[in-house]
Amino acid sequence: MAQLGWDDAHFVGCSFGGSTTATFAAAHPERVASMVLVAPVGLIRTTQFDELHRSYLHGGEGLEDRAQAWILEWLEGGQLGVPSDWKERVGRGEVVAEAVRDWQMREHAGHMASVVGIVRDGGVLDKHAEFAEAAKKNIKALCILGELDDVCSVQDLRHVGMRDVAVIPQVGHGVVRKRVPDVARLIQDFWNKLY
Repeated sequence: MAQLGWDDAHFVGCSFGGSTTATFAAAHPERVASMVLVAPVGLIRTTQFDELHRSYLHGGEGLEDRAQAWILEWLEGGQLGVPSDWKERVGRGEVVAEAVRDWQMREHAGHMASVVGIVRDGGVLDKHAEFAEAAKKNIKALCILGELDDVCSVQDLRHVGMRDVAVIPQVGHGVVRKRVPDVARLIQDFWNKLY
C-alpha cells in the first residue's frame, strides 16, 4: 500500500483471504477503511479433528500422501468432479472452477503441497483471537456466508464479535463462485452505505 501511496483501502477476502484480511485488520486497523469477509476460514479449531487428522495437520515422514488426500477430501467434500460440459461452458465465457482446480492439480506438481501448507500454516485454523481483535477495531465490516457452509457459521462469526453477517440461502462454502451476483450485490450495497 505504501508503494501505491495509499493510506488505507477497502478489503475483500474470501476463504483463506478472509482469514488474511481479518489478521491484517487486527494488526493494522488504520490501513483498513472497510472489510468484507466472504466465507472466511480461520475459525476452525484444531481440537475438532481426531488424532489421525491432527497428525496430518502436523505432518511428518510418510504422511504427506495421506495428508494431501484427506485435505482434498475435506476441502472439496469428496473427490473432485469436473462437469462433462465444462468445455462448452468455458466457450460461453463461464469460469468452471472444478476444471481449473483439476488443471492445477494435473499441471502443477507443487499445487497440492501448497494447499496442504496453507491449511497447516496459513491461517485456516485457530485464528479466533485475530478475528476478535479485528472486530474490536471499529472497522466497518460485512461477513457473507453460504447457508450450508460447513467451514464457518454465523455463530462462529458472532462469537468473535462480527455483527453484520449476510447469509445466502442454499449454498455452501463455494458461495463466491456459485452465487456471484448475490455476493457482488451484497458488497455493492455495503460499500454504497459507506459513502
